[in-house]
Amino acid sequence: MLKEVGSASAQIIETTDSAGGYRSLDFNRFNYHGVPLPKMISSGKGDFIKRSFVGKLFTVIKAKDEEGVPGATLCNHFNAARRHVIFSDNNELFPFTKESVEAQVYDLHDQQRQGKIKDKTETCRRGDISALLQLMELPAQAWLPQTVMSGTTQQESAKGYSRAELKRMLPLLRTMFKQFAKQYQESPAKFDGRSTSPLSAQRERMTFRWQEKEHLVCGGVSKMFSCAVYLMSYYTWANTSVLFSLERPRKASYTQSEQWYQMPAFKRRAFKTVSVEMGAGESVEVPKYALQFFDELLKVSEIFWGNDSQLLFGGLGKKRNKINSHTIKWLCMYFDENFTLRDDRGAVMRPRIGRFRATGGDIMIAKHGVAEAALALDNTPNTVRARYSSGNPSQNTKMLSDAANVLYHSVKTPGSVDNAKKVEAETQGVDVLTYEDYLGSLSKHSRTAHGGYCKTSKTKDERYTKKARNKGLLSDGEQLACADLKACFDCDQQVLIESVDDIWCILSFKECIEESMYLHQNTTHFVRNYADLLEKITSRLKKISTKILKLAESKLLDEGRHPIWQDGSDLEVVT
Repeated sequence: MLKEVGSASAQIIETTDSAGGYRSLDFNRFNYHGVPLPKMISSGKGDFIKRSFVGKLFTVIKAKDEEGVPGATLCNHFNAARRHVIFSDNNELFPFTKESVEAQVYDLHDQQRQGKIKDKTETCRRGDISALLQLMELPAQAWLPQTVMSGTTQQESAKGYSRAELKRMLPLLRTMFKQFAKQYQESPAKFDGRSTSPLSAQRERMTFRWQEKEHLVCGGVSKMFSCAVYLMSYYTWANTSVLFSLERPRKASYTQSEQWYQMPAFKRRAFKTVSVEMGAGESVEVPKYALQFFDELLKVSEIFWGNDSQLLFGGLGKKRNKINSHTIKWLCMYFDENFTLRDDRGAVMRPRIGRFRATGGDIMIAKHGVAEAALALDNTPNTVRARYSSGNPSQNTKMLSDAANVLYHSVKTPGSVDNAKKVEAETQGVDVLTYEDYLGSLSKHSRTAHGGYCKTSKTKDERYTKKARNKGLLSDGEQLACADLKACFDCDQQVLIESVDDIWCILSFKECIEESMYLHQNTTHFVRNYADLLEKITSRLKKISTKILKLAESKLLDEGRHPIWQDGSDLEVVT
């Protein structure tokens, strides 16, 4: 839109950039040497130069704005012009002449050859210059050197995070979001300045406690949403533009029996609407704490936006804005200053949406193949192979090193490959080699008959598997783990998942144990067999979410016991 200043029409276009952030394109800056910032001009530091091309440049870009051209494209034209004029002023050339255009293109090529920029950046900048010249109705084809082209040979695929790196980064993101969300829900006006006028007035700092140290954090609301963006990128593998455009689901709240969300987002360059889904179901593996995080995100999003917008994320500057790359950049800077996360190679590690997406792509390729990964990432199979199949560099190096050492041990000490693997594991002082650990991270936890899960069980329970399959409770090929149900609650491989159906199964199992007293010789016999087990089950259930436990208890009352555990006779009584 055209902004009016006083009685004269100022050459300013207000729009949004590709990240959804507010941008004010001030064409008056081009009338000053070096295109200085507006605050420098207002302070009298700029050298005024009346340029004839400024009026035409403003007119053609304003015309594109009135035609409905996206703000990102307008910003691209403006930035291309700004870079060209700055280059021309620094080299004492007249802007928008054949000499200045040729000099800038050759300079970009020299920077690429010196390694200062990548060839993709050179190609993009050259394309921006060409588009700008055509917009200005200047002879782009005649002015641009035809022999200077580098192509895109330096393009690199995104690198995923290793499991160890995720374990260092995700707890920090989760903890910061959880603490900030709690503080914001308790007193929104204190932290977003809605009780002050103007909105940009002094806001209180949030408190973040990490590793027994307390931090006072400025801009807590924006950092809270930035943490949420990174966590959503980890859980959904969506790309940056999709995440920034996500809207809240139609329903603001949900019950645990309806844990499924669909959020539409428009992809500008692909010119299509995609749907990001998140929920609990048999066909997907979403940690239960991910759904708890999403529940909190919905609450703070609704408080932040109210009825003003349906956007899921937000940022807080002089006013409430759509979150953008500038907003989340401040979170990375804060991490660098206060926590300095390190990757497996000792280099500084920062959260990156592209790397979380690459991590998800690597998992999907390993589990389901390229075709399934392409569907999940909303890319073509060729793009997935080129951009999301390289894995984590540190993990790849360790796998290659392990493989070489295993071959060495197998040659040096004749024997099976398994023995060579054991020797290498003992040499490194680890329980399992990198590749086996990677395969283990991709495997699903095996379900047990009483509703728990086993991390590494290699034994199968044929009896209860057959019974569960007859009841239609298992998918094709799935088997229940470990028949030693009494020892399960003593095993460090056991996992309890906060799912209503799984806790319902455990409660049914517990009731069957209590009911089985009549099958025993006497009370002493029952106590000897099951008293310790009942105490351990009760202790584990106390650690489950109260909300989930109550829903499971209600299901037990309404629907009765789980099909596998109908009565006490389903247990084997130890004599």
